[in-house]
Amino acid sequence: MTDPRVLRNREALRQALLHLLECKSFDEITIRDIVAEAGIGYTTYFRHYPNKEALLGDMAIREVRQLHEMTLPVYRARDSRAACLAVCKYVDQHRSVWSALLSGATEYVRMEMLRLGREDIAAPAVRARGWLPQDLGLVLSVAVMVELLG
Repeated sequence: MTDPRVLRNREALRQALLHLLECKSFDEITIRDIVAEAGIGYTTYFRHYPNKEALLGDMAIREVRQLHEMTLPVYRARDSRAACLAVCKYVDQHRSVWSALLSGATEYVRMEMLRLGREDIAAPAVRARGWLPQDLGLVLSVAVMVELLG
């Protein structure tokens, strides 16, 4: 997707939802609220997303990617304490978004964390250590992370 209008509209919708999440819970926000905040037509919204949960899912994927990129260097340094603190600090700084994500888009968060983690462990430089299969370790780590953050 490279059409500048599509990119602009989607970014406006994401920003509108982010702004609204600072004032209201996700359940209280309507699509009409989002489009009014974004300055986009009501029917235009549905060209991008079928419902507000899909917009939240899109935001979940973007937030998880950002979190992943930020913490990846810490994980690679094998400092799990620093990695956990970095994750918690980031989520705390973006509390309104993550509150909505972990209450309304948990499955998107979990699936994107797993997808990114699987990409990482598939890299040739990453070797299995210990007795636990890497994929099982990843699934357990993601489950614990999502539950703790929730």
